[in-house]
Amino acid sequence: MKFKSMKVTRSYAFAEKDVPAESEYLEVRYSSEFPALPADLAGETFSHVFGTNTSALEMFVLDRRIKGPCWLDISGPQVVILLPSQAGDVFALVCACLQDYSKSCG
Repeated sequence: MKFKSMKVTRSYAFAEKDVPAESEYLEVRYSSEFPALPADLAGETFSHVFGTNTSALEMFVLDRRIKGPCWLDISGPQVVILLPSQAGDVFALVCACLQDYSKSCG
């Protein structure tokens, strides 16, 4: 997937005065392989870009309504790197398909 876009209606709850409380927006999603758009990007037909600092993990959790505490069972991950941490072993993983998981939330 290079990118996908769709028209959505969203509520906005932050302090920017020139952004309506609810409006229609063009939601654009693209692979995390590409760099993030600049937060101050504007053009002839748009004035704001929201969510430029949202991580791939945050999008995964929000899209799939994963709420904690929760166990995720990821099928066929590839360990990329072991990161040292005071909390124990922390791994960076590559998952070929983001559908290859199951969750059990208590």
